[in-house]
Formats: sequence, C-alpha cells, structure tokens
Amino acid sequence: MIRGIITKEEARKSEFKNIITRALGVDEDVEIDIEEQEVMPGDILTICTDGLTDMLEDNEILDIIKMNIDSPQIACEKLVDAANKRGGEDNITVIIVRFVDNEKKSIIKRIFSTFFKKL
Repeated sequence: MIRGIITKEEARKSEFKNIITRALGVDEDVEIDIEEQEVMPGDILTICTDGLTDMLEDNEILDIIKMNIDSPQIACEKLVDAANKRGGEDNITVIIVRFVDNEKKSIIKRIFSTFFKKL
C-alpha cells in the first residue's frame, strides 16, 4: 500500500499517475512533504523520476543497484541505460546515496534544506 491508499500496482496503472499536484516556481511558497527515516551504515537511498520507474520494474532496479553496490555512480548510469534501452519515453533522473557511517545520517536533510532555502 502507498500511504495506505492504493497498492503499488494500482498506482503504476492509475490514470492519475502523471497528474502534477505541486510544482516549483508556480507560487512563492512551496509545500513539501518531509519524511524522516533512520539510516544505518550500508543503507542505500534511491531517488528517481517516473522516467525510470515507468521503464523498469522495482525488482529490476534493485538488481542493478545490488550488482553495482560499491559504485552508486555506475549504478545510476546502468539504470539510465536500462531505461533508455526500454524506450526511455520520459526524462530519467536517478540519485543513489549509500550511507557509510552515522555521520552521514543528516546528509539528505542538508541537501534538501539547502535546495529549498534557495527557493
């Protein structure tokens, strides 16, 4: 279930999946969703657009990441390549962060807080 509303499969096939509910640059104030998660050394965070998830299944994405666990950069490149080989029908953006130690816990918060301060 996604946020307790619909299943992943229903979301993937929904007629509303590409409706934009919020956009940057439209209003002066931006409403953002923030969710905090504890991370442990070795955890991997993947952030991507639907340009990737529309072309590859979740298990395919996971397999490519696992095969390139020591290099997030190479994993990103291989994911983009795989999505393009399937047709690459949309822009494809992928960010992979591998947490190495506990000092990295706040890296995502720092990245996003820096970005949103600029808006």
